[in-house]
Amino acid sequence: MPCIIGFTGRHNSGKTTVIRKIIPELKARGYRVGVLKSTHHSVSFNQPGKDTTLYRQEGVETVALCGPEEIALFQNRQDEGLERTIFRLFPDEDVIILEGFKNEQGIPRIEVAVESSPELYNEINGVKAVITREAVQGRKVLDPDDPAALTDFIEKEIISPYQKEDEISIFINNRKLPLKLFVKNAVKGLITGFLKSLKFTEGAKKIDIRIVLR
Repeated sequence: MPCIIGFTGRHNSGKTTVIRKIIPELKARGYRVGVLKSTHHSVSFNQPGKDTTLYRQEGVETVALCGPEEIALFQNRQDEGLERTIFRLFPDEDVIILEGFKNEQGIPRIEVAVESSPELYNEINGVKAVITREAVQGRKVLDPDDPAALTDFIEKEIISPYQKEDEISIFINNRKLPLKLFVKNAVKGLITGFLKSLKFTEGAKKIDIRIVLR
């Protein structure tokens, strides 16, 4: 699983502007970054007469358009939690930035209130800091015009603590299985120990396994 960071704020509070400042800083520090943005509107990429639209009209759950440099994915919304969606759609990223998703639980968040008054930190859980030009009593305040300092905070307080341990993620029927440290180490040791006897596994940093029980 990549490290997940939520940016939350009122409508037109400046979230996208702040995120766009932080992304180049993260990438300059060697992180691969993905962004997942929530919307209350229906999302449609259908174009009448196009092959992808015709396939979708036939009831195909997933259609992918593959070009020389990019892949576009058209997919029905899965009956799964946010972590499973991120695990499935962003397998190679180090950091996933969420824009919105204020009702999701267990996510470290930063409230963006550049173009609005900071107030969500009292309403939602997990807010580590507020990006604003106003004073916020009892909260860490970050300057929206200093992306390097913003990224320093994110790296120190959110990314680095997350990356201290090896990550073992197991999803069963789209639900993430909670694993204690002992179980994680046991699973890791069992799989890596077995794979060491096989070819082409030397120096492996990431192992993807999918088991479908028939």
